[in-house]
Amino acid sequence: MLARCFNLVLGAFFIAAPAVANDSTAELGTGGLVLLKSSDIEMKAEDLFISAKEVKVHYVFRNDSPNDISTVIAFPMPRISTNDPGEIQEIPNENSDNFLDFSTSVNGRPVSVRAELRAYEGNREITGILKAAGIPLAPHRRKTEDALGRLNATKQREFIRNKLVERQDFDGGSGMSRHLLPRWSLVTTYYFDQVFPAGKETAIDHRYRPSVGSSNVTSIGDPKEPSSSLVKEKQEEYCIDDAVLNAVKTAPKPSYMEYGSPFEEQRISYILHTGANWARPIADFHLVIDKGAPDNLMSFCGDSVTKSTSELVEIRKSDFTPTGDINILILKPFPKTP
Repeated sequence: MLARCFNLVLGAFFIAAPAVANDSTAELGTGGLVLLKSSDIEMKAEDLFISAKEVKVHYVFRNDSPNDISTVIAFPMPRISTNDPGEIQEIPNENSDNFLDFSTSVNGRPVSVRAELRAYEGNREITGILKAAGIPLAPHRRKTEDALGRLNATKQREFIRNKLVERQDFDGGSGMSRHLLPRWSLVTTYYFDQVFPAGKETAIDHRYRPSVGSSNVTSIGDPKEPSSSLVKEKQEEYCIDDAVLNAVKTAPKPSYMEYGSPFEEQRISYILHTGANWARPIADFHLVIDKGAPDNLMSFCGDSVTKSTSELVEIRKSDFTPTGDINILILKPFPKTP
């Protein structure tokens, strides 16, 4: 991961630094897609843009071997989860199989991309259990909840006992009824076949709309919860320092607000560690993050951060080896009137 616990304050702009998801070579094993390390292909450059609306990344690779290399390129996504009913995870195109609107091109030409989906309850993979029961893997789809409702009583009790679902009884418009809500997470990896010509560079571009976690109000800076475990976890995960906390604490609180601090949360994750799977460190790494509006606050762990505009920050690194993943927190001020 980029060097830990660095925070830069620029006017009303608060940050702690980047977020990312990188290509990796892979193979299709008996258990699914397996990420591998390449000893011959170098990532010459990575140019990455992250916002709550869009993620774009441009790579330049070079095959330094004397032979063409045919391999599978994989692009893993952060987990999509419905485990916490109090949290909201926005799905850009939830009714589509390509629910992140992911697309890719090689040397400027679009290529067909496949997706591997795996489901997890905690760290336990349950893909086979769900498939055997005829349950779609995507926990956010309405058809998944409908399929759970069609399970027989024995299977429903089994799913509840194993904490794969949560039972809730409510009136959906036709009287009180039982609903089984998915409580697993989905890991999606996009992949495609690629040939890297010997001694030549290959440009690969990805574009997609991220799944953004959100909360209508943040507990950060709330005087009623100064030492709650949730606040402490967020401070550590996003490297939130005193400058950010003070900005939140001193922000005017609307009269209609009963608890929390006057900010909405947006949370963006990007998998970075697979960028270390190439022959050498990333020669030229460039990251731009858009916080969305000048008054928004943003925090993430990292270093070498510079401000480009009132909404953009960037990081440049040479010979960069990522060792972890990145999480970004954006705090959006409440409107002055409800």
